[in-house]
Amino acid sequence: MIALLDSGALRVAEKLTVSGVTHQWLKKAVLLSFRINDNQVIEGAESRYFDKVPMKFANYDEARFQKEGFRVVPPAAVRQGAFIARNTVLMPSYVNIGAYVDEGTMVDTWATVGSCAQIGKKRPPFRWCGHRRRAGAAAG
Repeated sequence: MIALLDSGALRVAEKLTVSGVTHQWLKKAVLLSFRINDNQVIEGAESRYFDKVPMKFANYDEARFQKEGFRVVPPAAVRQGAFIARNTVLMPSYVNIGAYVDEGTMVDTWATVGSCAQIGKKRPPFRWCGHRRRAGAAAG
């Protein structure tokens, strides 16, 4: 399930109706992953971490970044299970598991995209420090 969220094949919330639809079973899958996975040491450029969710870009090389088509400025942090669409720029920011950041968006410096948050296409710079959006409350 987490791999499907990571690839964008599934998303926790979608605009299928006027008000949008939240897929509660996917939210529950994200929460369940915290219960069934143990903490592990995660190597990072600035530090070591001890967490249940690996970082999205841990195994990316230059070719993979080119293929995916987005830009990541250090020290941006993105957890596995978050989807980042093409033509997106991640300034030093944090994107949590289950989040969906759509095409052409800039997540500006020190912004936080919360668990299962949905950021719409071609958003102006998403810059509110510590901004959280509950799952199902789609932006843009």
